[in-house]
Amino acid sequence: MENKPVEKLLTEIESAEGEYFEADAVEIQQELARRASLYSGLGIKALSIAGGALAGVFFMAFLFSIGLNKSGTGMLVLGLACIAAALLLQRVINSLILDTAVISAYAIGHISLAAGLNHLHVDENFTALALCAISLASILLTESFMLVFIAVLVFNGGLLAFVLINDAHYFIFLLTAFVSISFTWIHLAESSILSGNRKLNILYNPVRAGLLFSFIGLLFVLAWRDFFVLHSTPMWISSAIIIAAVMVVIQRILKTTPGISNKNYLLIYFFSFLLLLPCLFAPAIIGSVLILLLCFHTGHRSGLILAIMSFVFFVFLYYYDLGYTLLTKSAILFVSGLLFLLAWLVFKKQIKNYEKE
Repeated sequence: MENKPVEKLLTEIESAEGEYFEADAVEIQQELARRASLYSGLGIKALSIAGGALAGVFFMAFLFSIGLNKSGTGMLVLGLACIAAALLLQRVINSLILDTAVISAYAIGHISLAAGLNHLHVDENFTALALCAISLASILLTESFMLVFIAVLVFNGGLLAFVLINDAHYFIFLLTAFVSISFTWIHLAESSILSGNRKLNILYNPVRAGLLFSFIGLLFVLAWRDFFVLHSTPMWISSAIIIAAVMVVIQRILKTTPGISNKNYLLIYFFSFLLLLPCLFAPAIIGSVLILLLCFHTGHRSGLILAIMSFVFFVFLYYYDLGYTLLTKSAILFVSGLLFLLAWLVFKKQIKNYEKE
């Protein structure tokens, strides 16, 4: 999308929508300035977050040294206090250093809470569900990018822990369906979400980023089956769910690409499905393709880079997986190459159409 001044963009929208269109240019400018400040000095912020993480590690080491880790009640109270303090302070602070301290306190709170419940011999299922509930409440209560991002990761991590704790490996496909469908929907409904209300507008980026990393983590679980003991889990169920999401995205991309006849539309749709079928036992590869298509379609460059990196990683991971025969590996690599070529052709055609416009 071309970057234009707010006044010019609002004038174009008003001319297209008519006299019923109303917008507060001053408030929009202030919101854009606030958003820009979130991404300024990324190097300094990254170092600050890294410093906060190290501070959190040393703080946990200090708690262990004084023996607080031996008190389940103490760890539980500390965890709840840290989470509550982080949610309250993020509303009133406007300092990079203090913001880093809040992020560290929030992360330490979840760790302490889980450790305290475990020390009190609380059922592990309850612990996982409690972390999920607290993360959901955090998303509703806070507007901090990093806190919402961490909350989304904790929520999806809690769901994965619930599956692994109960050895319910057959239900991994339910988590795959939830994460992949949520990730697909939040990209395809981007315009509707951003135009909904202020709260949804603020939550969109951190929730999308959290789902992106959660999805990549879940694909890692599906790919590294030996580590997570998922031998008996039918991988094709998770693959079928992701393939369905990919087909929906391809359909949306084709609808927004001019110059494609109905015949070519059906051919592309059909051959895309045929190319994805041999990857039924490689859900991570299909998942990385889904991320690639979504991030390209919505123009999220960071997600596009992560999708390419994860695609290459999962291809090599499957190649070195001893659980597959050489023929299966060759088929996966061959189909992966065809997918790259198909994606390149579609992207090239769409870029040419954008240049003509």
